[in-house]
Amino acid sequence: MTLGKIVSHFKKDRMNDKDKTKEQLINELMDLHKRITELQTSDSKLKRAEEELGKWKHNHQHRVKELNLFYAISELVDKPDISLEQILQGTVNLIPSAWQYPESICARVIMEDQVFKTSNFVETIWKQTCKILVQDNRIGTLEVCCLEEKPESDEGPFLKEERRLINAIAERLGKIIVRKRAEKANLESEKQYHSHLENVSDVIYSIDPDYRILNVSPSVERILGYTPEELVGKHFTGLNLLTVKSLETALSDTMRVLAGERINSSEYEFIAKDGSIKIGEVSSAPLFKDNKVIAIISVARDITDRKRAEEELKNTRDFLDNVIEGSLDCIVVSDSTGHITRANKSFFKLLGYKEEEVIGKHIAEFSPTKEGIYKSTTGKLIEVDEEFFNSTKTVISRLVEEGKIYNWEGYLIRSDEKVIPVEENIDYLYNDKGDITGAVGIIRDITERKKTEEEKARIEVRLKDKVTELSIMNEISEVLLSTRKLDEILHMILIGATAYQALGFNRAFLYLINEKENTLEGKVATGSLSAEEAYKIWEGLANEDFTLKELLKSRHGELSKEDEPINKLVKQMRIALKGTESIFTQAIYEKKSFNIVNGIQNPLIDRDFINLLGTDAFALVPLISKGKPLGVLLADNFISNKPINDEDVKRLRTFANHASLAIESSHLYKSLEEKVEELSSAYNELREKRDKLIRYERLSALGKAAAGITHEIRNPLVSIGGFARRILKKDQDGEVNKNYMKIIVEEIDRLENTLTEILYFTKPAVPKFDMVELNRVIKSTFEVLRSEIEKNNINVEEHLDPNLTILWLDENQIRRVLNNLIKNAMQAMPDGGTITVSTINEHQWVRVEIADTGVGVTDEDMDKLFDAFFTSKATGSGLGLTVSAQIINNHGGTIEFQKRKPKGTIAIIKLPLKAPF
Repeated sequence: MTLGKIVSHFKKDRMNDKDKTKEQLINELMDLHKRITELQTSDSKLKRAEEELGKWKHNHQHRVKELNLFYAISELVDKPDISLEQILQGTVNLIPSAWQYPESICARVIMEDQVFKTSNFVETIWKQTCKILVQDNRIGTLEVCCLEEKPESDEGPFLKEERRLINAIAERLGKIIVRKRAEKANLESEKQYHSHLENVSDVIYSIDPDYRILNVSPSVERILGYTPEELVGKHFTGLNLLTVKSLETALSDTMRVLAGERINSSEYEFIAKDGSIKIGEVSSAPLFKDNKVIAIISVARDITDRKRAEEELKNTRDFLDNVIEGSLDCIVVSDSTGHITRANKSFFKLLGYKEEEVIGKHIAEFSPTKEGIYKSTTGKLIEVDEEFFNSTKTVISRLVEEGKIYNWEGYLIRSDEKVIPVEENIDYLYNDKGDITGAVGIIRDITERKKTEEEKARIEVRLKDKVTELSIMNEISEVLLSTRKLDEILHMILIGATAYQALGFNRAFLYLINEKENTLEGKVATGSLSAEEAYKIWEGLANEDFTLKELLKSRHGELSKEDEPINKLVKQMRIALKGTESIFTQAIYEKKSFNIVNGIQNPLIDRDFINLLGTDAFALVPLISKGKPLGVLLADNFISNKPINDEDVKRLRTFANHASLAIESSHLYKSLEEKVEELSSAYNELREKRDKLIRYERLSALGKAAAGITHEIRNPLVSIGGFARRILKKDQDGEVNKNYMKIIVEEIDRLENTLTEILYFTKPAVPKFDMVELNRVIKSTFEVLRSEIEKNNINVEEHLDPNLTILWLDENQIRRVLNNLIKNAMQAMPDGGTITVSTINEHQWVRVEIADTGVGVTDEDMDKLFDAFFTSKATGSGLGLTVSAQIINNHGGTIEFQKRKPKGTIAIIKLPLKAPF
């Protein structure tokens, strides 16, 4: 009965119940209300049932599709002789039918380098993807795409059931792949079983239900030292192969396998033949015949080394735990959501929290979360503003993208609310599937580093100021030392003290010591006596826009005119240095600097001086050079009234030291000029004497030359005369006369050569330079002397650089030098020998060496080889090497001789690559 019918029925009864009591009516009304409530509850349940039915129907329909798909895949897999590739392609073709919109679905499987896809496959933005895994290793991908836009569901146009379905298909494909590969492997393994059994590293054995060993692989000898023959046929409990504990486990496992159970892994301690313990991992399976276990097949793998490695790994982990806990840096590990799962003691100590107050908390809770001013462990206040939070977001984005972030400087908050500057290195942790499982962070407190950086910054500022100051002082010193005139130097000093590009005082006064009167005298000053005059001058200087150096050089001559009033004032100032003590005497004799602030109250300052100066606030520094006082420099800010601090006085003192050197240099220069005048006359006298000495030496050389010439000419002439007389006395024998005439010619040639060398020595020829191939000149010179070389039984070796640079030379003069050196080498080898000539490019030079294997030169003669008229030979003028040296020198080169080991001499010529003119 519906609610409406109940109400209508109630109204009819109500009309017939006029005679009922009030109490009866109330009871009936309550019963009616109860029935209405029950009916409403029934209606609600009915609606929920209808909804559940609709959901069940939808799920049932989708489940039917899934079952049909998996049934079709199973039928495909069960087909005989079907390949894995055929299964994958068939599965891809079956997939669309199980989806919500099969007509718009396409699928693809990518496995290693193979692709299987439906004929209509197009990769779209509506795509589901799932990895195909084999033993947790990804070997491929299953992709399902929707070819056109569909109404949004749980995952784009896909249902959440379809996400589960694609995962299930990918899982099934993984199992199919494993199965097909296993089938293939089984076929191959059957063929290779017997050979592998002989060579397998694991021990394969079998026992019968009576615990007797039926067979065992040969590898048992390598592991335990027993041969198979020693074990087969024996009861394994009586062989002492297992420790007592392992024997109990083995008997229990054997009973389980005989009962039909398979044991995948069990560890036993085996006793080898030599008594050593080997740990084996054993898997056992029953062998059935007629549903009865007839034997146990077992495979034992030696895992002794693995166990040792595991123990070492455990020790390593323990060691790493100790390292982590003992690390001075903070080490924090969090899960994938950023909640702390582990932290070392350094982290708790740094933040001032207990372990239970940290573990489980989000790492962000220990960083600033709102803008504001925080106290820092560096002792300073740190502002955490929007820029900090934006940079933090950028860093976190990089961490998410790259999986790591290094050397990130951020802040942590201690339990006392102080901010700690830290450097963080964070790496994500991943599982085998590549999913993020957490993060590990190494955090270093950089409070001390920040303090050092702040101190460094302060030092750099001070250093920069100092460098600027030194630069200014250097410019001033450079200009000061560019002149020796005292007036110019004094005016430059005043400009340096008052220019805004330098020290920037309003006025400067310079006083020098008058040693005769023992007083300080005002010499020059710069500045103004009124504000109006000062601003006018400053405005003009500002418009000129001079650098300090330009200002010092351009304005020093104008000061005397522009500052005439203040120069009159300074010349009125005279301070006695004897009899009274004042700041001036202390500055001069005690070398003190002063920063006078309230001079009117200072007993060491004369009140008349202050009145004359117009201010009782000024700086006073001494002018001292090499310990000697020269005067004082006074500067003030008479116009601007800017206070003078101690740093200003220090800079003024430094400037005064440079100024003192310039003043002293001026004094010394003036004194030097006087000395130069005295030396000039002495120098003129000395030059006259030197010229006389040079003329004397030349005459002496000519005298020696004349003596040598006389000697050399006389001997050939005697020979010529003697042979000529013999020709007159003898019969006219043609052959004899021919020999005599030959001697006459040779002597005449020698005489001509001697005269030529003397002529060249007394008046050297100027080289006529041209581009010359030096190797060619060397070869042609040897060619000219070839007959003489062969006659003297001399061998010539040439080592000429084929890439030798072409030089600017006077070919004839160089040929003369080579000719002279070659002949000297020949004369040093009267019994024959070897002359070696070589050329090579050497940096900016060409090096020529002419070496012989002759008698060599004594140490005493080596120093005289280039002296005029020196010779160790019976004949010769002694000018050959002297002339050669002149020629090489005129070419901008050098020539020298060295001893050659084991015997002989080397002549070394170096000619410049660059033209000497």
